Amino acid sequence: MGAPPATTAIPRGNVAAPVDLDDDRTVGADEHDDFGPSDSPRAYSAVDDDSIHLDRPDRPDRPSDPEVPVAARPRKATLNRNAIWALVLSVLGITSPIGVFLGHQARTQIRRTREFGAPFATAALWIGYAWIAFVVLGLIAYFWITAQGS
Repeated sequence: MGAPPATTAIPRGNVAAPVDLDDDRTVGADEHDDFGPSDSPRAYSAVDDDSIHLDRPDRPDRPSDPEVPVAARPRKATLNRNAIWALVLSVLGITSPIGVFLGHQARTQIRRTREFGAPFATAALWIGYAWIAFVVLGLIAYFWITAQGS
């Protein structure tokens, strides 16, 4: 007579399934993942149990589950539009000051909202500042050359 095996409960839908902790086998996807219909009772649904989608598991980590805190839910991947506009306007040359302004604005928004697009904003800043430096150096050279002729 030995001690009973140590078990713990792993949440599985609305029912906790005991798991043997002394077992040397690894828990695989076929044992404890809750894909498809289970034996646990479900809430009323207009869909028959035979037509339940097997690619949509009934798991507590779904974004629509109210038990998962908002910060832990996966965010929708969005691209910052200001970063794209900044890059486009910086590349055009004549509108590079507007592109630099939008690039700084986009980087601030990206840090605050954790959107995608930081490389676009950084490239817009580099290209925009390069165009501005090119124009400033060109104007200096122009005025210096015209001053030599008089």
